[in-house]
Amino acid sequence: MRATLRVAITVVAAASALTIGACSASEITPTAHSVDAGPAQPGSGAAPTPSTATSATATPGTAYFLVVTATSVQIKALRSGRLSVAASIAKGANECVWNSTSVAPDGIHIAWIEPTGELGAIGSLRVADINGSHPRTLATNVICADPKATSWDGSSRVVVRTRTELFTVNISSGERTELGGLVHVAFSADGHTIAQQVGRAVTVGPVGGHGTAVHYTPPAAEAARWDGWQTYSVARDGRLISVNWNGTDPSRRDHTFAVVRVSDGATIALPHAGVDHVEFLANGNVFALRGRVYDVLDSHLRVLTTSTLPSSLTTFQPLRYVP
Repeated sequence: MRATLRVAITVVAAASALTIGACSASEITPTAHSVDAGPAQPGSGAAPTPSTATSATATPGTAYFLVVTATSVQIKALRSGRLSVAASIAKGANECVWNSTSVAPDGIHIAWIEPTGELGAIGSLRVADINGSHPRTLATNVICADPKATSWDGSSRVVVRTRTELFTVNISSGERTELGGLVHVAFSADGHTIAQQVGRAVTVGPVGGHGTAVHYTPPAAEAARWDGWQTYSVARDGRLISVNWNGTDPSRRDHTFAVVRVSDGATIALPHAGVDHVEFLANGNVFALRGRVYDVLDSHLRVLTTSTLPSSLTTFQPLRYVP
C-alpha cells in the first residue's frame, strides 16, 4: 500500500518541472458534528512527575480517528463511548487523501491534499468544516507524499510544503507565510510554541522568541534502523515533546516512541507502558494511546480518564483528541 507513495515522491524530487491540472472538488459526505475547544494560555513550571493516580475529573473530549474503506477516507469521532462518522472523503485513485488528512486542534476544521497531475504525490490543499461541509482549496502544488503532509499551527493555519519550501496557510484569508529553511516544524495545539528543525538540530521555544536546543539521544538499537528523529507534538509550555522516527518511506507516521524533556533531553516515563501515540493538547492535557486504550493525562502526566476503543473501530490511525 505504501509503495505507491514511495515511488511517487522519488519522481517528484527528481522532476525539474511539473504541470498540475485543475483540482476538482472531492466528494464529501457531511454529517452533523462539530466540537469547539476553549482557549488555552502557555504555562511554565518544573518537569512533571508521572503518576497513575487520578488527579481530577476531566470533561469528556472527542477522539478522532482515520479509517479507510474501499471507496472513502473516513474521519470517525469517538465521544462518551459513541462512535460516529464525522466526514467521509472520496478515496481517489491513490493514497494522497489518506496520507494527508488531519483535524484542527479545536476540532472545527479538517484538511487534506487532493491529488492532481499524473504522479499522485502532489495536489491541492483542501480545507472543510469538521463534518465535511464548505470544502475549499487554499493552495496548489503541495506534497502529499510526506510522513506529515498536513499539520496545524494552532487552529487557524495549516502547514504544508512544496518541492522547495515549507509554509503555513491561513484558512480564513488564504495568506501564506514561508517558514524559511526549516526541514520540519511542529506547533503546539494553541499555536504559541514551535519545535523547529534545521538539518539535525531541533529547538523548542515560543513562536518568535528564543528556542532551546534539544539534546536527545534515542535508543541506539532502534536509531540504527532510521534516519534520525523528529518532533511529532509539542506541549504548549514548551517543556515536553513527543518524537517519532525519520525514514525513507513518505507514508504518514502518527506513532511516537518517546516523550522528551526539552531542558535536558531526558526521556520521561508515562503512567502506563506500551504507549505509541502522544499528543499534547491546547488545554495543557495530554492524550496517550496504547493499543486499544487511551488515557487523558494532566500537565503533570497524572491520569484523568481512561477509555477503551469500541470493538467496531478496527484498523485506524489516530488523528486528534479535542478536549
